[in-house]
Amino acid sequence: MKEFSLQPFSQDSFTGLFSLDATAAFLKSTLILKWTLYGPTDKLLFAVQEDGEDLWKHTCFEFFLGLEKEQYLEWNFAPSGESNVYHFQSYRKPAKISAAPLKEAVKASNSSKTKNRLIHEVELNLELLPPSKALEKPLGAMTAVLESEEEETSHWAAQHPKEKPDFHLREFFKELY
Repeated sequence: MKEFSLQPFSQDSFTGLFSLDATAAFLKSTLILKWTLYGPTDKLLFAVQEDGEDLWKHTCFEFFLGLEKEQYLEWNFAPSGESNVYHFQSYRKPAKISAAPLKEAVKASNSSKTKNRLIHEVELNLELLPPSKALEKPLGAMTAVLESEEEETSHWAAQHPKEKPDFHLREFFKELY
C-alpha cells in the first residue's frame, strides 16, 4: 500500500480546517484507492452533476494514471457517486479515441460521511484499461478539489507546481507501489 498526504495549493482559513490522506493498494488486477478527509464536512459544498461532466469544478476526488509515452487517464469521483474518465494523449490534449469504455473499469465508488470525516473509496479493474507496459510499475497522482460553501475551490495534491495548481503535470505523478 502506498500512502500520500495531500496538501492544499495555498493555505487559507478554509483549507486550514482540513487534512487529507490518500492510499493506493493493489489486489490482483484491482487498484483500490481511498481518500480520507478530516474536518468539518458541513463546510463543503457537494454539487450533483447528473451527466458526470465538470465534476472537477466541485468537491471531488481525482486520480491520474500514466500510460505509454505521454498518455494518461484522469478519473473524477464525486462523493454523490457520479464519476467520469478522460483519456489524454499528451499534456491536456484529449486522445482521439473515446474514454467512455474506460468507465466500465470503475467496479465501485462509494463515500461515507460524518460530521468530521469524509471517506471515498474506489475500486478500478485494471484488466479493462488499455494494455500498457506502464502498468507494470504504475505512476499516478491522487488529488482532490474541495469546494467551500462560498463556492470557492481549493486544490489538493501530494506536490504542487509553484505558479498555479495543475494536476496534469506528469512530473508530479508518484509510484503507486
